[in-house]
Amino acid sequence: MKRLLSCAFALLFVAAVLMPVIAVNAVTSSFNYSFTMEHRYVNGWDNGQVYSLPAGTATISGSVYAYPIDAASTENPYPVSYTLCSKVFLGIFTKEWGTVKGPAEGTVSGSFGKIDAGDKYYLTVWTVEEDHWYHSGHGKVTVKY
Repeated sequence: MKRLLSCAFALLFVAAVLMPVIAVNAVTSSFNYSFTMEHRYVNGWDNGQVYSLPAGTATISGSVYAYPIDAASTENPYPVSYTLCSKVFLGIFTKEWGTVKGPAEGTVSGSFGKIDAGDKYYLTVWTVEEDHWYHSGHGKVTVKY
């Protein structure tokens, strides 16, 4: 009986210690992103890049690069925009929280504004029209709360 009680207390102690670690990892305050865009649009939801975020102010920072595809490439690549989206109402509808307009090449930074806590956040990355350039990039979306 004594051994059973000490095992139960040991399990309870381990559960109490691990629970905050699991809870902290369940909702992150940032996520890293990377993309390669052959045409004019990339959707994180379609690619399975979906994240949980707390309520707060969401910002983006990163880099973007452009490479001409073929003879149809425009003289200069078009600027790349980043929209932070989430699925709402049982995942049926999409809400756009904000868009940051970045350069065609170089450093990306800006604010999406205030967001609500949620577990279905993703980025869409796009240009206004097809420019026949490959765009690739990477960076981080951070929420300050």
